[in-house]
Amino acid sequence: MGETPATAIRKADVRALRQYLRDQWRGDPGELDGPLGALVGRWSAAAVRAALSRWLIRHRAAEGISAGDAWLWLDSMGITGDPVPVATLAAEADVSTKTINRRLDRIDGRVARLMNGAPPDPGDTAPTAGSAPGAVLALRSQALMAREPERELDAIYAHQRRSPEFGRGVRRAPVTSDKDKRYRDSFRVTERLKTIAHRPALPPERSRTTVCTADGVTLTDDPHQAVAQLEQSVDAHRPELWEFLVAHTSRLVPDAASAGAETRLRFLRAAYNLLRDAENLTALRYAQAWEAEEIEHHGPRHLNVLVARAGQAHLHQMFGHYQTAFDLYRGVVERATLYPPSGEREKILQNVNDWLGQVIFSGVLRGGSRDVLRAALARMEAIADEVPGNMEIQFGLARRRFELGVAESTENARIVAKPVARRTARAVMRDYEGLLAITDGAVMLNRKLAAADLGVLWGIRDRDIGTVRYFVSQFESVQSEQGGYANLLYRIDQRIKASAKVWPALEEIPPMRRIASPFRSPGAIPRRATGLMVYPRLGHRR
Repeated sequence: MGETPATAIRKADVRALRQYLRDQWRGDPGELDGPLGALVGRWSAAAVRAALSRWLIRHRAAEGISAGDAWLWLDSMGITGDPVPVATLAAEADVSTKTINRRLDRIDGRVARLMNGAPPDPGDTAPTAGSAPGAVLALRSQALMAREPERELDAIYAHQRRSPEFGRGVRRAPVTSDKDKRYRDSFRVTERLKTIAHRPALPPERSRTTVCTADGVTLTDDPHQAVAQLEQSVDAHRPELWEFLVAHTSRLVPDAASAGAETRLRFLRAAYNLLRDAENLTALRYAQAWEAEEIEHHGPRHLNVLVARAGQAHLHQMFGHYQTAFDLYRGVVERATLYPPSGEREKILQNVNDWLGQVIFSGVLRGGSRDVLRAALARMEAIADEVPGNMEIQFGLARRRFELGVAESTENARIVAKPVARRTARAVMRDYEGLLAITDGAVMLNRKLAAADLGVLWGIRDRDIGTVRYFVSQFESVQSEQGGYANLLYRIDQRIKASAKVWPALEEIPPMRRIASPFRSPGAIPRRATGLMVYPRLGHRR
């Protein structure tokens, strides 16, 4: 597709295309005749589905197609999951099946007119390359946004258990009880993986709550004000509002045509940041959509394109794909170096500094040679010398320098200091003191909490219960005064509980106060806390 067809496309041709793509999911590909058959035949069904979704969302307004009708039409043929039956679509809209069929017929005609002017091009986006686990992670992210997320996730886990590329390590208990349905669904996961690799359009939120019970909240139906309300809830640190506001704003700003490109991009960024901070896997699809739409509206050289791409690396890191994260972060740094993005230099340097730090962190978690990590640290030092007044850059350097030093001088099996040269021990101590000094400055809330978590690690490493108690107290004090992050609390809590297996003195530390986070639901977050040496490697204990 992509070329204007020689023969005019009619409503019946579009209806046949929808049926053809529905049949593909059922394993009955058949033939597609007419002008669309000649065009579609050159591409896989996965590429056609993804291209159709991006194209229709981008051009729908030209034919007066609403966002709701666009997704009704796309859902009827299935994009990243099974086609939604007309009866289900009718029940959701509280109308008759006859009404839904009439709407689909009307949309078919409008889509035909659009195709006669500028048909979609399945070749405009090359499929995303990456490991099998990385592709499955993206599909799991999409599944969490589906009508039946539990059913979608069960199919993915069943596919993993049966596929040789995942080895014997997949041990996910089913969420639903229908074994036969789970088995049948799993055979369609391969096609879903192919489709998600072509980056289909991001659907509006369907599975999140639509009821808000927070006091003092007046919702708005204006998309621009809704995005501002979401951003304000982040600034005010009101987590009880986030799940509802993300879902509400997603429906008001489903694409750029609904409120303009800048408002749409602000929403994607805000939603990604909230979901990322909660370590919710849905953030991966938001980051992918944010990158694609930034490229569409601002071009590939915009800084936010790299920020969104780095965001995808961050999700892979959270979910244990350290090599993928390492490669993605190095690629972002390389692109920023070879093709510097436009914008204020200090802001660019601050981002590059953060990405270099993530190269180091991903490399430490991955293991292996430290040469690349030392080179990344040297570049961070050069950036810090260029902008000595930027506290975020200075903190990032102090943190990664300490993490690299402590990782090299700590035995992972028991989280205890290795017998190292006195010079090395003094250097790590200086890095530790440097991190504490910079944390006392004006750094962000999450930086203070992360530093306290590293202080607890230092206390565990040196078997100093007083240091552990001090930094637990610091963590709780910052959290109670300024608010906190559920993922950071979970990390420090897991660190203390896990290390108590090799150092029983930690059992004296009382449990920490929980923080409610609507986004931290089972299946959506990592199974283990993400962080440096959170869990002793007891299997290697001597």
